[in-house]
Amino acid sequence: MHVGILSGEEDVDTALVRIFSQRIATGEFEPDANDVSYRKLGLEHFNTSEAQALALDTARQSMVLMKNDGDALPIELVSTDQSGTDGAAASRLNVVVAGPGLSNDMLGDYHGTPAVHITFGDGLQAFESTHAVNITTLPGCDVNSPDTSRISAVVEAAKIADVVVLFLGLDGSIENEGQDRPIDVGLGLPGQQEMLLSSVAAGLGPKTKLVMVLVAGGPVDITAARDNPRVQVSSWTHCLSISESGFGRF
Repeated sequence: MHVGILSGEEDVDTALVRIFSQRIATGEFEPDANDVSYRKLGLEHFNTSEAQALALDTARQSMVLMKNDGDALPIELVSTDQSGTDGAAASRLNVVVAGPGLSNDMLGDYHGTPAVHITFGDGLQAFESTHAVNITTLPGCDVNSPDTSRISAVVEAAKIADVVVLFLGLDGSIENEGQDRPIDVGLGLPGQQEMLLSSVAAGLGPKTKLVMVLVAGGPVDITAARDNPRVQVSSWTHCLSISESGFGRF
């Protein structure tokens, strides 16, 4: 309210009513869970094709593009129908994807166990069979490790790529529902992730696009990415919707 984002206490009241209406409806304050119909719902009620489609649509609409200098995104792809059934090599886009966010464990810190888990690598690879794109995946570094031995491979691959996508951020080892982030980790990207980002950015060709996808359920200081003119930044969401948005398919 002090900075003018909220017009007054009525906005706060509206938000509180919405939150607590949902909590009351789901029986959060009921002493006997058996009296609440929502508590009787099981995975079979949620793991449906309709629910998965809704989750994907929600993710598509909640994507946040935090930085896009020079309209670097979306990245234009040519379908194999347009370039020939073999996706003529001369027209194929070379994309390098790397970072700890490619791991199955990178679900955004605070999460349950999904019935169907599509990794970021899966989401990107889905385009390879239908579009003229070659995708190379490399680890680069771990979430929170001093090891830098795999960064050079990403730097070299990035030098000849058209697009580089780095999935950086946090996982459940850094913070989760029962564990606050350790003080020594701080608010920046842990481990050698910032080194991976700066090293790749420094070695890019003049026309190569570099996109960082932030994978985190808590606040992360990404000043280094914000201030680097070669880096475009998107927040994480559904793994397939990231690919759709990045390649201009949504």
